[in-house]
Amino acid sequence: MSSVRLRASLYDSDRSESRLFSGSIGLEPWNGAHLEAGGGVRETRDPFVGLTDRAAWESVDADVALGGRWFVLASWDHERGDVSALQRILLGLQRSW
Repeated sequence: MSSVRLRASLYDSDRSESRLFSGSIGLEPWNGAHLEAGGGVRETRDPFVGLTDRAAWESVDADVALGGRWFVLASWDHERGDVSALQRILLGLQRSW
């Protein structure tokens, strides 16, 4: 099974303007495994001050069932914006009850 997700969000008010576009694609290469990659961009503008903040990100996630209700989870994401950049790597082992 595979999935495709797309999102667009537009917001305008007297105080701010915001645009967000994101998407992801996922697939299950075998029973008990799920892989997903995604990314997006966001821009927020303050018309009073005249500042615009931009950010973009991409991510990769993997979930694998080990059996006996145990799962391994892994995630990587990278976000960069006008002010800073951030990279996260998460690894986990989970047991479902």
